[in-house]
Amino acid sequence: MKYSTLGLCVLFATLTTANSATAQLNRPNFFERGYDQFEEEIRQLERQPNNPSPLTVSGEEMTWYQVVLREGGFSIWMPEGTVVQEIEVVETSAGSIEFSMFATQPRFSRYVVAYSEPFDFSALGTSEEVLAKVRDRLIDREANFELTSDRDTTVGNFSAKDLIFNNDEETITFRLIFAEDRLYVLAVSQLNDAASLEAVAAFFRSFQKL
Repeated sequence: MKYSTLGLCVLFATLTTANSATAQLNRPNFFERGYDQFEEEIRQLERQPNNPSPLTVSGEEMTWYQVVLREGGFSIWMPEGTVVQEIEVVETSAGSIEFSMFATQPRFSRYVVAYSEPFDFSALGTSEEVLAKVRDRLIDREANFELTSDRDTTVGNFSAKDLIFNNDEETITFRLIFAEDRLYVLAVSQLNDAASLEAVAAFFRSFQKL
């Protein structure tokens, strides 16, 4: 078991450097399209039926499969790739919070979902304050990245926050979801030359509470 005062980003070491020419997917990169286009991808997916089977992303060769984690109370679609599972304990002023993390690493990207054990977050503040504290810790952790977008949103009836960090080579997109006594963290790390906004939006949209 790994103990960390920060946590949640441990699986986001910089992706292995790849030749940008071979990474190209003939799509504009994240910097060129920006967060507004990401929101449009989300809206397009919301107009489609929920839980497509199987999940597909236009222009992508990845195969997606549904992961049902009943102990975490949710399901989500993830691309096939090298699988990593890990338990991490995050220390807070209100006590230790155990997170279970599940990640897949297809080519040029990494997809992560993490969920906390049931926990009384009230000592850490309101849902908005808890999400802001997580954001601040991520900013401290991702010293080699710049926070370029911070948007409040909702997932069903739950408060959520979307964050985008990037540098010259890589983009990391987070969705933080505060769901009563659990905190969920969805994250995608992509090389900029191979970034797919539609894949990130599909991944986020596929999250369903059970």
